[in-house]
Amino acid sequence: MRNPVRAALVGRVNAGKSTLLNALVGQRIAPTNETECTEVATWYRFGAPARIDVIGLDGRIATKAVGHRLPDDFGRPPDEIDHVVAHLPSALLHDYEIIDTPGLGTLNSASTAATRRALLGAPTSNGLDRPDVILFLCDTTPRADETGFLAEIGASRIDTVALLSHADTFGEGVFGSVDPIDAATRQADELRKRLPGVAGAVMPVSGLLAETALTGHLTEADALALAKLANHNEFELADRLVSDNADEQLLSLAELVGEYGIVHGRAVAPHGAAALTQWLVEKSGLRPVHEQISYRFLERSDVLKARRVLLALRELAVGSSHESKIYDVLEQAGMDPVLHPLRELAALDLMVQWDPTHPLVERLDRLTLAGSREERLGVAADTDEATVIEAAKEACLQSRRQRAIAVSAAEREAWTVLERSYQLMFSGR
Repeated sequence: MRNPVRAALVGRVNAGKSTLLNALVGQRIAPTNETECTEVATWYRFGAPARIDVIGLDGRIATKAVGHRLPDDFGRPPDEIDHVVAHLPSALLHDYEIIDTPGLGTLNSASTAATRRALLGAPTSNGLDRPDVILFLCDTTPRADETGFLAEIGASRIDTVALLSHADTFGEGVFGSVDPIDAATRQADELRKRLPGVAGAVMPVSGLLAETALTGHLTEADALALAKLANHNEFELADRLVSDNADEQLLSLAELVGEYGIVHGRAVAPHGAAALTQWLVEKSGLRPVHEQISYRFLERSDVLKARRVLLALRELAVGSSHESKIYDVLEQAGMDPVLHPLRELAALDLMVQWDPTHPLVERLDRLTLAGSREERLGVAADTDEATVIEAAKEACLQSRRQRAIAVSAAEREAWTVLERSYQLMFSGR
């Protein structure tokens, strides 16, 4: 319960997980290229000095110092490693830790096994606990095996955000008729409607633009070189980028900011590296990702972690000689007003399973995310106490009426929980 929230990056090979991780950590620590780089689950957490612990499936632990990047060789074959813990002195890892997983859909059996151990919490001598949060990366509409895996690990809108990766190259790319980031934004809006039960939010993101902006690799020389391309038309740039004789400086810029950054960043580059970096951050979509992580996960981290702990206790109780007693204790604890937010999450989870498009899903979601009574009731922040209490009583009465005419067990439970929520509000709990 005292540990930071753990977020796992999940997606296919080359979905952009490691690039996004580098941006989230603020350091090009994870290798990124066109091949399958991440072969073992790697847990990034705050720590000093920078080092890695290589935890073997046999329980043996080897500690190695690291520099700016993880080593290519962990000292053991990937199929002998349970996971790696990377301790980094990055302030960005104070609030939440990140688990980078091998890609889905890989033919590498060791990578597949590593991903399943990391996300399903399979028992090993030194295995990872299941993550609190899932950041699911996809480059288009999720494939059947991806949604099937998300269902297997129990991902839902409570603990999952979907990221439409490679937004800067989406659709026809930067030289197409539609701005790729605009196209990715529209696709994310569509996916949000199609995946209401799988993810609480769907957003476009460009890991490349974010990584370059936030890892300190963009220099004034790069901005100057990009500014010199301001007078070139897009057709000329397109020809130069695919030419066998493309100059080294242009290819270097393409590695830093991609074709999108070259075409659209030229207008910003004359203002210097700082202005260009700020533009890259805005275009990358990483700021909304940070906001969603904070809003959906960090502000209710205690509730999410308590939920995971109680679920684990229920699983452990199965088959125990004290099973019924343990269940009784858990049920009694669930009635404590302090733990009522867990009942709200459970009701939301039940509604998502029954009908993810039901209006009650959005209502419960807003309720569990709100930070104050006023937000939970949907009244202005400066509303006087008497009016707040009256609004809570009215909402409680409405919930009681709706419960009486509910057509499903999920709806009845949702309205019962909502009634209790509003009751606690006007009783001062």
